[in-house]
Amino acid sequence: MSLNRYLTTFTHPETDAEIQSKILAGHCAISHPSAMIRRKILIDNGGYDLDYGLVEELDLWLRLGEKAELANLREPIIKYRLHSKSVSEKNGIAQREAGKRACEAAWKRRGISGKYEANKGWRPTDEKNSQHGFILLYGWWAFSSQEYLTTIIYGIKAVLIKPFNISSWKLLLCPCRARLKNLFSKFKFLPHLGTITFTASEILNSEFILLRLP
Repeated sequence: MSLNRYLTTFTHPETDAEIQSKILAGHCAISHPSAMIRRKILIDNGGYDLDYGLVEELDLWLRLGEKAELANLREPIIKYRLHSKSVSEKNGIAQREAGKRACEAAWKRRGISGKYEANKGWRPTDEKNSQHGFILLYGWWAFSSQEYLTTIIYGIKAVLIKPFNISSWKLLLCPCRARLKNLFSKFKFLPHLGTITFTASEILNSEFILLRLP
């Protein structure tokens, strides 16, 4: 979510085996804000380790997974907001490095070899290509969710960053076409005149929207 613009819905793995496989590779597989943990097992396992301050939840899931089974509900129950001031966006590289340390510690405790897969940041950096890539990603998420206005907003942002990139214009124009198609589906054709007519009420109910970038 960004300024109440819906992008997409994520689903996490539900079973212990699936979750363990993900977190041992460094991926987020449990939504921290909605997690429920038995107080005793949390205390008995030392709670949060501040040495992993940027990924304290990943370290916690890895340690709890050695003592109990982990699980997720099927139904999404939280909304997550993306914004440029978040810890993940401001400290993405350090967060990935801390995640690798947490996984390496878990591999050592469990006596297994592992592969850290979460090297690529999941939030944009200050670099132009990173910003553009994530704008395209968020925009196509919105397009897949039929949130065409949100897609147009991200399309404009993409064009502002890279005006000569075909991917920027594709993101901007595809939702415009979809919205126009929906709009013109309300119009009435008069074959004998060869024109398109529509009533005043149809004009008022149509979605003519002035965009203002934040």
